[in-house]
Amino acid sequence: MIGVSVFKGVGIGKAFNYEIESIIIPKEMIEENEMDVTLDNLNIAIGNQKTSLEAHMKHVEETIGTSESQIFSAHIEILNDPELISRIRKNIVGKKMNLVAAIDEAKNFYVEMLSALEDHYIRERARDIEDVMEGLLKNILGLSDNPLDNIREATILFAKDLSPSETIHLNDWVKGIVLSEGSITSHSAIVAKAKGIPTIVGYKEAQIPDGKSLILDTVATKLLIDPTESELETYKEKVKEEALHQKRLRQLVKVEAITKDHRHIELFGNVGSAEEALSIVDHGGFGVGLLRTELVYMNSKDWPTEDEQYKTYEGIAKNVNGEVIIRTLDIGGDKTLPYFTFPKEENPFLGLRAIRFCHKNKEIFKTQLRAILKLSAAYPVKIMFPMIGSLEELLEARKCLDEAKESLKAENQAYNEDIPVGIMIEIPSAVFAIDLLSDHVDFVSIGTNDLCQYTLAVDRLNPEVAYLYDAFNISIIRMIDHVVQGCKPKRVKVGICGEMASDVEAAQILVGLGVDELSVSPSMIPYVKEVIINSNYEDLKVDAQRIIKR
Repeated sequence: MIGVSVFKGVGIGKAFNYEIESIIIPKEMIEENEMDVTLDNLNIAIGNQKTSLEAHMKHVEETIGTSESQIFSAHIEILNDPELISRIRKNIVGKKMNLVAAIDEAKNFYVEMLSALEDHYIRERARDIEDVMEGLLKNILGLSDNPLDNIREATILFAKDLSPSETIHLNDWVKGIVLSEGSITSHSAIVAKAKGIPTIVGYKEAQIPDGKSLILDTVATKLLIDPTESELETYKEKVKEEALHQKRLRQLVKVEAITKDHRHIELFGNVGSAEEALSIVDHGGFGVGLLRTELVYMNSKDWPTEDEQYKTYEGIAKNVNGEVIIRTLDIGGDKTLPYFTFPKEENPFLGLRAIRFCHKNKEIFKTQLRAILKLSAAYPVKIMFPMIGSLEELLEARKCLDEAKESLKAENQAYNEDIPVGIMIEIPSAVFAIDLLSDHVDFVSIGTNDLCQYTLAVDRLNPEVAYLYDAFNISIIRMIDHVVQGCKPKRVKVGICGEMASDVEAAQILVGLGVDELSVSPSMIPYVKEVIINSNYEDLKVDAQRIIKR
C-alpha cells in the first residue's frame, strides 16, 4: 500500500515531480511615510485576488460542478475575514512590517493555530488559509499561480500537496496524482475527484525520478515502475472499463437506493458546510444524515448567536433535496474553541465533551436548540444528541429541548412541535441500554468511529495502535445487530453515520443487518448506491447472520 486512495482508477504516464515555487519573504521594515501606501497596496492586492478567485469559481462551476465551485467562495470569505485582515494591518501599522512579511506572519499564525487541532476538518481549513494567503503573496510578487499548465504528455504528477487553484487547471495530460501530504477531505482532493483523476494521498515512498514510466493503480493502491508490455495492455483495458463504470455511476444520480427485492435504504451524506451539502445532491444523495454543527462554533470568534446559527443551518438545508439531521454541539476531546478554556483533563476523549458539555453549559445548548427549532418551521430537520451514554442523559437533553420550545412559544415563534428527535450510539453503554433509550427517540444513528474506539480501546489517530482499529471486528457487528433488534419492535429507525458506511463491503453487511439509513461521505454515495441496487436484501441478511454467528 502506497497511501490512501482519494479517487479510484488507473493512470498511465511518466513521473513528474512538482515542487512549489518558494516564496522569499523580504525582512526590510517600512518607514512611517510608507505606511499609507502599503495599506493601499494591501487593499489593491486583496481586490485582485478576489477577482482571480471569482474567475476560478466561475470556471469550476461551468466545467466541474456547483458544489466544487463553492470551495472558491469559501476562499473569498477568508479574504473578507475582518480578524485576519486586521492582523495584517496591525503588522504593518504597529510593527512596520513590509506588505509581504505582514501577510506571511498572519498566515503562519492562523495556520499553526488550526493545524495544532486533531480534527481533520479544521486542519483542512488551515490548508485553505494557507492556499489563499500564498495566492495573495504570489499576486503581489508577480509569481505564477498556475505553473502546471505546460504539461503536454501523459503524466503521473508527484507533489507534496496541491492547492485547489493548481488542481482545477490540470489538463487532460495529467493521468494521476500522488501527494505526500493532504487528505481525502482536502479541497484539492475534492477537485481532483470531481475531475476524475486517480489520486493517492499520504505517499511516503522514495522519490521516483522524472520521466520514469509508471502505472498508478489507486484501486489496489500500488505503483508499477517500468511496467512490461503485458502489464500496460492489462491496465489500458482497466482504464476503459473504469471509464464505463464512471459513466454508469453518473446515471444513478436520480435513482434511489433500492435492492433488487425492493428494500429501500435512505442514502444520505455527512457534511459540515453548505458546499458539502451541494455535493450530496451532485452525487445522488437525498438528505443530510449528519450535520456537524461543531464546525460553526470552531470557525467562529465567539459563541455563535441564535441568528448566526439559523442562517448557517438554513444555508445547508436549502441546498439539499431531503431531510437534514442536525447533530447538536459535539465539542471537546480533540475539538477545542479559541474563545473557551476547557478544563485540563488526563483523557479528554473520556471527559467533558458532546452532550456532557451541553449539560454543563445549558444556555449555550438552548441557544442552539432554539436555532434548530426555528429552522424546523420551514425545513424537514431532525435533532440528534451525540454521545448519549444513559437514559438520564437523554431525558435531560429532552428536557432542555422542551424548555427551548416553551421559550419560542412565549415569543410566538413558529417551530415544528413534533420535530423528530434522535441520538447517536457511540458508547457501549448506550448499545446495551437500547431497549430503554428507544422508548424516547424517533431514530438512532450509530457513530461507528467512536463506537469502535471505545469498544476496542484503540485510539485510531495513534499510528502505534491504529492497526487494531477494525470496524469489521465481530464485537462491532454484533453491537450494531443488537441496536437494530432493540429498535425494531419500537419502529425506531436505525442509521449509520460513521466511516464504516462508506465502505461498500461494510455497507452490504449493514444493510443485511437491517439498518434503514446510511450516511456517507458525499463522494461515496454513488458507489454505495450501486452496490445496494445490485444486491438482494434477503441474501444480504443470510450473509450478515453468518458473520454474527461465526
